[in-house]
Amino acid sequence: MAAGAALVGGVPVAAWGLMGQQNHDGLPASELDYAFQPWDIGDGVAAVAGGLALVLAAAGAA
Repeated sequence: MAAGAALVGGVPVAAWGLMGQQNHDGLPASELDYAFQPWDIGDGVAAVAGGLALVLAAAGAA
């Protein structure tokens, strides 16, 4: 049960944190259109959260 929860919680966060923000090249942030505005989280924090979630997901898969 805990392994499944680790996979369900860890994989999406790992994908988000390690992939980074995917903006269209050439458009300033003021012209991007969002259904929901993304949280203002720094790239370093997102990478650390993604790395920790990847470890959590790997532990859940094991």
